[in-house]
Amino acid sequence: MQAEKELIAGAAASLVPSGTAIAISAGTTTYALAKRLTDIPGLTVLTNSVPVAEVLYKDGRPDQTVILSGGVRTPSDALVGPFAVAVIRSLHVDSVFMGSHGMDLRSGFTTPNILEAETNRALIEAGRRLVVLADSTKWGTIGISSVARLEEADTIVTDSGLDATARQQLSAAVRRLILVDVATSGVQTIEGEDGSAVGPGELGGNGVSKGSTASQLPSQPHRRYNALSDEWLLVSAERTSRPWLGRQETPPPQDLPAYDPSCYLCPGNVRANGERNPEYDSTFVFTNDFAALQPDTPLVTIEDGLLRAKSERGTCKVICFSPRHDLSLSRMNATQARTVVDLWATQTASLGEQFPWVQVFENRGAPMGASNPTRTVRSGRRHPAARGGEGGRDPVPPFRRDRSQAPARLCRTGGGRRQGPGKR
Repeated sequence: MQAEKELIAGAAASLVPSGTAIAISAGTTTYALAKRLTDIPGLTVLTNSVPVAEVLYKDGRPDQTVILSGGVRTPSDALVGPFAVAVIRSLHVDSVFMGSHGMDLRSGFTTPNILEAETNRALIEAGRRLVVLADSTKWGTIGISSVARLEEADTIVTDSGLDATARQQLSAAVRRLILVDVATSGVQTIEGEDGSAVGPGELGGNGVSKGSTASQLPSQPHRRYNALSDEWLLVSAERTSRPWLGRQETPPPQDLPAYDPSCYLCPGNVRANGERNPEYDSTFVFTNDFAALQPDTPLVTIEDGLLRAKSERGTCKVICFSPRHDLSLSRMNATQARTVVDLWATQTASLGEQFPWVQVFENRGAPMGASNPTRTVRSGRRHPAARGGEGGRDPVPPFRRDRSQAPARLCRTGGGRRQGPGKR
């Protein structure tokens, strides 16, 4: 089946764009894939396979990054065990390319090695999509340990030796089934649950049928990927067509005065707590009069059945962009906007010396409780758990977004990039 494996690897390689981050599991077919990735620019590869890492290290481009998980080495040169799993779970990639010992309608993708199964599951969790490389002889083979269900795979790349029943079952389980033909070296792609064949010219650059457009989404139930939080969200169909009986906001007035004597943020005016603003002529920063976080909050922990709570310390700063009531950030010239951005940076650096987490966000409009174009800098205390100890953690949504963007920062900055022979 070596010819089939080589063609499967070639078809899978066509799914890897430049500048992306991928993971590759151990196996003979995935090793064949790795040999075809050495010329792809800016590629970041996470792998638990010693041969895969070796071929990319020796023959890959200087701008490629290779991350070897570490762990206990198996006879198949796969690195497995708790150390490998811990490293893999700390990273995120765009696609996972996984070989499989067996695949079955009921058992899914399986392997005879229990430790390797755990490591492969960690690889799957690290990726946004799963591509499985398996020749047709793997269909009906069942290993002792399950790795994933068939429907967890986005794409399966196999060969035309797969019988018609198996093709129908696989195409119903995954989004895309790619079949390579040894006799003709041709490639057939089957999309969707109906098992309809799609010719090479009918696919868009991302492998999705060109008939699928964003304009169809409002009328079709679908899942949508949020890259910031690294999660898929269910979107209801035709939600914007529902009859609306709730509150509707009127557009804000377009002609605002440069100074509003009733605005508690304008220069010289009295704020809600009785303090008077200075006659500032640029930006203005003050501690929020009704701060959501306070630096002297008593530290307490509550454990009362289902009620679990811990106090949080921090501070909240309000930044007024301009003394003019009618000037928003979008209407500023470059010099004025730069002044605001520089102040964000200064405040973030200053608060960062006191608190490990600093968040900058903007409130605009009456529904948000803001009547002037303002930016608020909020700083919250990070508990030791965010650094691996016990206790609390950073605010979950920002922490998840920061973690989800780590692979993109790695690709841009070249962090962890391996050096060629003789380089340090």
